[in-house]
Amino acid sequence: MDGKAQATPVEAPYPPLRYAWYVIGVLFVATLLSQLDRQLPALLVRPIRAEFGISDTAFSFLQGYAFALFYTFAGLPFGWLIDRTIRRNLIIIGMVVWSVMTVLSGFAQTYEHLVMTRMGVGIGEAVLAPAAYSMIADYVAPDRRGRAFSVYYLALAIGSGASLVLGALIAHIVPDAGLTLPWVGAMAQWRLTFLVAGAPGLLLALLLLTIREPVRRDTAAALLSRAGAGWADFFSHLKR
Repeated sequence: MDGKAQATPVEAPYPPLRYAWYVIGVLFVATLLSQLDRQLPALLVRPIRAEFGISDTAFSFLQGYAFALFYTFAGLPFGWLIDRTIRRNLIIIGMVVWSVMTVLSGFAQTYEHLVMTRMGVGIGEAVLAPAAYSMIADYVAPDRRGRAFSVYYLALAIGSGASLVLGALIAHIVPDAGLTLPWVGAMAQWRLTFLVAGAPGLLLALLLLTIREPVRRDTAAALLSRAGAGWADFFSHLKR
């Protein structure tokens, strides 16, 4: 013993609770918009089928598999990036991607084009939830974290139902006969619905720029110290 006390790392203080709730509110709205863009094709079954002459099976692939496959597998590399890069920027990039892809859905000229845009929506949305949970954990102290997570989770629960209502409202607002847009020409109602639904996400992406990237907490230092092991460590445990 040399009599010298070891220095104990001091964790940075948490941001003011009011600001943390502002961040949660923005992420809440982002999740609602993601649910809207995800569910929108289900409200436009008839016009899409009539436009492209596709079967129920083909539409099911469009609505489900085309989105879910890329949403699922894109989450793996995004999870790796979330642990290592600026999460706010990842959310902004993801939101721009899925919003642009939703808008491009309205310009799809073939069924295959529409499938590709839905795949893009899945890729863009895959980053939101894991990045949001990670940020909330760093914004809110442990004794308040349960409430913060539960409020954010409401967006996932409410969004599934509210997205259908919002989508139906958008479809109702858009004229049945469609509109003729400058430099674009005539667009059917279902195409305009995709445009109107995708645009708010691009605006919200700008609002996300007001969010500061939180300090990563040291509560998981033991896990972070083993981050280099990665997949090799994972598979070594499976072999035991």
